[in-house]
Amino acid sequence: MIGQDTPEVEFPHIQYIYNFVGAKNSVEYVHLPNDKHGYELSKRKAVYPFLAKYLKLNLAAIQDKNGNISEEGIVIEPYETMKVFSSSNPFPKNAVLKMTM
Repeated sequence: MIGQDTPEVEFPHIQYIYNFVGAKNSVEYVHLPNDKHGYELSKRKAVYPFLAKYLKLNLAAIQDKNGNISEEGIVIEPYETMKVFSSSNPFPKNAVLKMTM
């Protein structure tokens, strides 16, 4: 199983690496052993407080009256809205498309 050693091996190793720059306590970990890789609600509920903490965001803005994370009212933008380049903002003609050695 992928990630089976995460709590005992990978997470402590990441803390060890972050400790080189004095940031061992800036690494957090949530173990969801029955979840698969993805962006399901269980993972989003774990990451929202982390992002709020380190990006100084207002977590209360997405919490219900009981303090639980609520995605009510969140709008998922259409793909076309999310694109950086479009017919009105075309890809630059002089853009680097790939690295050359």
